[in-house]
This record gives sequence, C-alpha cells and structure tokens, in this order.
Amino acid sequence: MEQSWNPYYGLLASKLSESHSYRKTFQFMFWDVLKEFEKANNEDESEDEFIGFDDESEESKLKRIYNLGRFFGFLIAEGSLPLHSLKNVNFLVATNDTKLLLEIVLVTFLDQVGKKSQINVVGTGIGSKVKTADLKFSDQLLIERIMKAKEQTALLRGLQYFVQEKTLKSNFVDGKRQKKRVEWGSNAMFDIIDELLLNAQD
Repeated sequence: MEQSWNPYYGLLASKLSESHSYRKTFQFMFWDVLKEFEKANNEDESEDEFIGFDDESEESKLKRIYNLGRFFGFLIAEGSLPLHSLKNVNFLVATNDTKLLLEIVLVTFLDQVGKKSQINVVGTGIGSKVKTADLKFSDQLLIERIMKAKEQTALLRGLQYFVQEKTLKSNFVDGKRQKKRVEWGSNAMFDIIDELLLNAQD
C-alpha cells in the first residue's frame, strides 16, 4: 500500500468483494495481518514476516498500521467483511501494535457507518450543511453490522470494552464532525451490544 491512505483501495476492494472468492481472500488477509502483529512481539516465533515489519522504521510501521486499519475498517463498514472477522482477537491481552490497528479499524468502521446513517434534519434545505451539534444518526445500519456477530458473545464483550476504552477516546479522530460520528457510534455500539448480551442470558 502507499504511504498515505487512498480511499480508492477500499472502494475497489469493496467492489471485488461482491465475488465470494475475493471476499474470502480479504478475510484471510485480515487474519494474516492480525497474526503477524501478535507474532511481532514474540521472540520465539518465526522470523518470516507477511507484512514486512522487519527492518522497518517506527514511522513506516505506524503508517502501514494506519493504512491497514483504514482499509479493513472500511471493508467492515461496507459489509464486505463481517464484524466477526475479529472473533479471534483478545482485546485485553493483544499486543500494542494490534491494539493500535484495532483502534484505527473501529474508528474507520464507526466513521463510515456514521456517514451512511446520518438523518436529514427537518427544516434544512437540500444541500444545506447541518451544524455538527445538530447531527443525528439512525442505529439501523450499525445494528445490522453488529447482528452478524450476535452469536460471538466473547467478541461482543471485547468490542464493548474496546470502544469505550480506546475508540471513544481515540487520537485518530480528526475534526468535529468525525468526532461526532465516532462518539455516536461508540455509544450506540455499546448499548446495542449490551442489549444483545442481556438477551443472550435469558
């Protein structure tokens, strides 16, 4: 990937994911990336690197993490990858690099879902720009994305913890409007998961 995030890659990958074979390919790519982040801090693991972090400067590594996070977060938001792609992640004991990647994935996911979920405010004309404070969102799309993982209770608990501890306070949020979307998404996601977990206990 290029050194700066290019949304074209996400759009292209989302289009390709309409094919089952491509969708599975991106799924396995994501899992491989997550595995490599976990291996990176384990001296006993093999030196073979899938994403090429060996001999890489800290700055280059952070750029790569950022690009990968934006890419996979976009695919999850589009529904090209299911949220339960994260089912094997242990949010509590993950390496710092993995947590950083997940933070960017979830910020991107919630930001993109927020863009798609904005509700038109009564009284604003077509093309009028709504004030940030007045932005409203529908939970419908977010519910649809989360429901794909409704059977993964361990994942849901991990996500619930992570969005409150990391995503809601993320330094990767840029601008007031994105902050509004991510805050809405983090809080709505927490509440939706809470409801699912309560129902699972009944």
